[in-house]
Amino acid sequence: MPKTLKEKCKFVKGAKNAAIYDLANKKVYVLNSVGKSFVEDFVIDPTRLNPQGVEYIEKLENLGLIEENDSIRNIENEQPTCPDCHLHYVWLELTQHCNLRCVHCYGQFGSPINESSNTKAMTTEDWKRVIREIKEAGCTAIQLIGGEPLCFSNFKEILTYAHAIGMERIDIFTNGTLINESFLQLVKETRASVRVSLYGHDAHTHESVTGVKGSFQKTVTALKLLKEQDVPTTVAVIIMKANQSYIEEIKTFIESLGHVFSGYDTIRQVAGKVNNDNCITDAEILESRYHTSANFFTSEEQYAHNLHWNNCWSGKLAITDSGDLLPCIFARDTVIGNVSKESLSEGLDKALPYWSMTLDQVDGCKDCEYRYACYNCRPLAMSIGGAVDSKEPRCCYDPYEGIWRDIEECTKELGAALKTIVNFTTIMG
Repeated sequence: MPKTLKEKCKFVKGAKNAAIYDLANKKVYVLNSVGKSFVEDFVIDPTRLNPQGVEYIEKLENLGLIEENDSIRNIENEQPTCPDCHLHYVWLELTQHCNLRCVHCYGQFGSPINESSNTKAMTTEDWKRVIREIKEAGCTAIQLIGGEPLCFSNFKEILTYAHAIGMERIDIFTNGTLINESFLQLVKETRASVRVSLYGHDAHTHESVTGVKGSFQKTVTALKLLKEQDVPTTVAVIIMKANQSYIEEIKTFIESLGHVFSGYDTIRQVAGKVNNDNCITDAEILESRYHTSANFFTSEEQYAHNLHWNNCWSGKLAITDSGDLLPCIFARDTVIGNVSKESLSEGLDKALPYWSMTLDQVDGCKDCEYRYACYNCRPLAMSIGGAVDSKEPRCCYDPYEGIWRDIEECTKELGAALKTIVNFTTIMG
């Protein structure tokens, strides 16, 4: 009986090498250029294999990647059905106002230029309409952000309305300094969850980031209250130059407050005018954020999704306080519509080209064998490479040579590109 790759094993070719995705076991096997040619011959006509090729295929069979099959299959053209992709998460940037002056802020919220902005802001009724349209689009998950969302004058009304209309997941991203008993009662009534930013284990470290004296104690008090009231809370830790030496201390401090330390993110870069003085300099932390080896895995569902949809921002949208519609909260210069001038459904139509932008359309990535198992940040790639189809700058793999470049070489190239870049943090959806 003839043999073939198992149905749930996908052969993915790169410019030089290739990979086999074992979707049943969520593994990705690396094939060098010789192995790639053997598998290509095996797929087209097994009789073309030389003795070394036959031996290679036997090794793949021992790994459980080959099966006997008497049906004729065109393996290279087999593709999973395109999965449905719909709006499932929206950031609502209620206001640009903020009572802190965080040095790394991706939007410079709280800065004098934003505090005095003449941009016409969305009204409470505008936000209610948008939330209603989000629900009508089948999405029941939103995050209320800013700026500082509690600085929005009618925050209570917005939160109450979102809950009443049927939003099943409401996340509130706050610096915690304005949290009080009244807020806690409202959060419990609306079954919202809270994400609180914490930058240090002591006042000096935390306030060197926030720029406001007394903000540390207010945030700590909020975290204690949230724990006492059993409100679902995540502590969001962003690591930058100011706190890169205190990760363990921050972890211990968070746990001492009764909260779970869920890891940290690092500041990234977006196009802008703020300097890079806050960028991480610790080599070990930097390396942890780079792709430096073939450490990939994927599932049948994720493979199908990545084949047809963007692996990061598909199904997501962000709406700024002026109504601008963005494919991601960090893609600040990529305005695809405005919900104060058009319906959300019109904006969704404009979002589809971004949602459906896979790595098959990205320079370098389109020739990489790992493209359907890889995750990357488009706003970061856009800021460094200058275009939406630029390669993820933290990837050290060269698909044309089939080699992983040294981390120092990658960071050197990235550093050269950061002369006009601004830092930003990550809001997890």
